[in-house]
Amino acid sequence: MESLAIFSDSSLERVLLIPVSILIYMSSSSWVIVANQQLIKEVGFPFPVLLSAFGAFSSATVAHLSVYADVVSIRKETLEYATGKNWRQNVLPVALCQAATLALGNASYLYFGLGMVQMLKAGTPIFVLLTLVMLRLERPSLITAFFVSLITLGTLVTAGTTPQWDATGLCFSVGAMVTEALRVGLTQFLLKSCKFSVT
Repeated sequence: MESLAIFSDSSLERVLLIPVSILIYMSSSSWVIVANQQLIKEVGFPFPVLLSAFGAFSSATVAHLSVYADVVSIRKETLEYATGKNWRQNVLPVALCQAATLALGNASYLYFGLGMVQMLKAGTPIFVLLTLVMLRLERPSLITAFFVSLITLGTLVTAGTTPQWDATGLCFSVGAMVTEALRVGLTQFLLKSCKFSVT
């Protein structure tokens, strides 16, 4: 007789793993934001690109160790997309956009406080939406476009009424949003069109 269980062992594991992963991501990303701001502003470590490199290096190390330890495996087709000429066309642009996002985002802490930087980052969805439309990866519904526009409008109003304002810091923040949007679009292309796995 077949089991009437709603979840198999593997799907139950996935269902439990998703909220745990989200919780770890949310807590660690918040901690990293605060730590970066304190290192740059309070400790006086004015090297945002080097600070960003530490995070990228750590992520790359964990990914490589996961593969070497057989915790995760990479499909043959994925390896073909990630080597030689394909690597330069598919992976390198994502890596450059990620590096620029981190460096520009951290550089904005030299000019703004933590609250202002986070308020400006809330404007990223409009850049992401426009990028996905331009790359023909997404066709947003009217309701999606409306809410993204509403978020952006709220961000502009909030940022525009703050007493702390700096043109250079704003340029860094907008640059970080644009490169983040490009990274998201290019990553979606790799995951969807090239059938890359998350790892």
